[in-house]
Amino acid sequence: MKPFYILFKHNPNYPELMVKPSYSIYKCFDDGMIWDSPAREVVEYYASYKEAHLALRNIKERGDIL
Repeated sequence: MKPFYILFKHNPNYPELMVKPSYSIYKCFDDGMIWDSPAREVVEYYASYKEAHLALRNIKERGDIL
């Protein structure tokens, strides 16, 4: 099975502190697993690390908070 990559946004526990969320990329092989949770939100799935990294860079350059 070919791996895929998930771009996550980690939601801070204290939104009232105006802390920006952080992001991470996970490598995954199990396409049946459910990844969303209150603390970690799936932004998008990507076929390669390069695609996921480019999307993350675009988010950071724009200053977007998805």
